[in-house]
Amino acid sequence: MIKLFSTKTITGNPYDAMDTTFISIFSYFNKEEAVYYSEAPEDFQEIGAIKKIKLRFKNQFLIILEKAFLMRRLKPDYLFGYGGFAELPFVFLKPKSIKYIINFHSILVRRGDSDWPVRTPWFLRSYLFKKADIIVVISKAARKTILDYFPQKRVELVYSGVNLDEFISRNFDREYLKKKFDIKFNQPLVIYIGTLQSRKRPDVFIEIARRYQKANFLMVGRGDQKFLEAAKDLLNLKYIEKMERDDIAKLFASADVLLFPSINEPYGLVIVEAMASGMPVIVSASGAFPELVKDGEDGFLIPVAENEIDHFIFALDKIIDNKNLWEKLSQHAVRNVKRFSWENTAKGYKDILLIKNFR
Repeated sequence: MIKLFSTKTITGNPYDAMDTTFISIFSYFNKEEAVYYSEAPEDFQEIGAIKKIKLRFKNQFLIILEKAFLMRRLKPDYLFGYGGFAELPFVFLKPKSIKYIINFHSILVRRGDSDWPVRTPWFLRSYLFKKADIIVVISKAARKTILDYFPQKRVELVYSGVNLDEFISRNFDREYLKKKFDIKFNQPLVIYIGTLQSRKRPDVFIEIARRYQKANFLMVGRGDQKFLEAAKDLLNLKYIEKMERDDIAKLFASADVLLFPSINEPYGLVIVEAMASGMPVIVSASGAFPELVKDGEDGFLIPVAENEIDHFIFALDKIIDNKNLWEKLSQHAVRNVKRFSWENTAKGYKDILLIKNFR
C-alpha cells in the first residue's frame, strides 16, 4: 500500500476542477492500494482511498505549518501537490524519501496576464518544478509548455475525466429549461459555457450570433460584462450568469451545438461534457481541443485565422441543416468520449503510483 499526502484541501465545491479530479480519482482506489490524506470539511464523507486529516489551528499560516509537520509524522510515499506557492513549506520540510508530485491542470507561462494570472513568482515556481520528481499533466498541449522550460523533466500525461453517469443524453428536458430560465427552443440552440474573458473569445461567439439568424444562442458564465455590450441589440442571444451543475447537464442534453472558440486551453471539460451528452461541438483548433475532438467525426475543429468566423458559420450551417449529420456526430461523440471516463483517469494514476516505480 502507498501513502499520499495532499497539500490541497478538499473544498467540496463542484466548480473546483482539481477538487473534482482528486475525489474522482481516489474514489477508484481501495484502502488496500492506497491512502490519500487530505484536509476536508467535517461533512465530507470519506470514499475509496481518501482519509480526512484533522487540524487544530484556524489561522491559514499555522494550518500550512501544522500540515507540513503532520506530513513528516505520517511519512507518506508521495507529496501530492499542484505547484503553487503554498507548497513551499512542504517541499522544504519533507524528508528526501518522500517524492514530490505536481498535478498540473494549466499551461506553464513565465509571466501571466489577465487571462492567465500567475500568482507564484517565476523563481519560486521554477524551484518547485525543478524539485518535482514527476509532473502529471492533463493534455499533450500542457505537457509541451512544461518541457519548453524543463526539457529533462519526467512529465506524465493522464487525461482528466468526465462523469459519464451525470452527462448523458437522457437528461434531455427542454420544458424544464424553458420554465426555469426562459430558454427558447423555437430554433436550434447554440451554446457557449465559460468565463467571459478575452482568451475564451466570447466576442467571436457574439459575432457569429449576429451573422447567423437561423439559430438561438445562449451564453453561460461569469466574467467581464463588457463583452455583452456588443450583444445588447441581438434578439437571438440570451445570457445567463450562472447555472447549477444539474441544470448544465440538462442544457448539454437539450441544446443542439456547443460552439466554443476559446484558445490555448490546457484541457476543456465543457467539451467532453457536451460530447458525453450527445451534443456535437465546434471548437477552435487550439490548445488541447484537437486531442479531444476528432474533426468531422464528433465535431469540427476550426483553425484560428482571419476568416475563422466564416468557417465557424459554415460548420454550424452544415450541422443544423443536416439532421443525419447531427445524429452521426452525436453518436460518435458519445462513443469517443468514453476514453475520458474517470475510471480511465484513475487507471492512469494507478499506473504511475502503483506500477511504475518512482519510489
